[in-house]
Amino acid sequence: MGIDIHSLSFLSYATARQNLGRVITIGRQSIHINKLQLEATIGRKVVLDSADNQYIFCEQLLKNYFDAADVVSIDINDHEGATFVHDLNKPIPKALKHKFDTVIDFGTSEHLFNVPQALENYSKMLKSGGQILHALPANNLNGHGFWQFSPELFYSIYKNDNGYADTEIFFADLTNETVWYRAKLFNNGKRLKIRSKNKLYVLVRT
Repeated sequence: MGIDIHSLSFLSYATARQNLGRVITIGRQSIHINKLQLEATIGRKVVLDSADNQYIFCEQLLKNYFDAADVVSIDINDHEGATFVHDLNKPIPKALKHKFDTVIDFGTSEHLFNVPQALENYSKMLKSGGQILHALPANNLNGHGFWQFSPELFYSIYKNDNGYADTEIFFADLTNETVWYRAKLFNNGKRLKIRSKNKLYVLVRT
């Protein structure tokens, strides 16, 4: 799990629309992008320190270059130094409810068996007016986790009737770092069917 070129660009896209504020990442997010690409995407020089000389995690990046007020993380164990240890297959404790402005899920939900509970947890961690960001497997990533995700799932959950607004969904082709494809919301029972020869991410903001 972590930040690659597509999720980094998606962060730039999201923060141009709404400040990150206080952030919780689902799993501790490490950075999987070289420095040249990082600086080219952000548009300025980037200096990040590695605490353990193995991974560079995202906290400094989000605070120093995306103006996050604070960044914490939640994971099933503390092997990567997560702030909170909790199994997201189960309901979150009361202490974590309505505490965050942004929930970032870049490559974690596919590893959670109880996805409905996990998605409910993400929403319950948000303050009113907060945002959820996902970057998850869509096509041709079988074997990476338990699940691959369809935009139909997110359009069905993240709709106005359920208290969400401004939901946007894109596909990112992992062989093309510069283009996304918007996934339209169809009505009247019409389905959005996506077939691809390449690996795809689904990028979601609500």
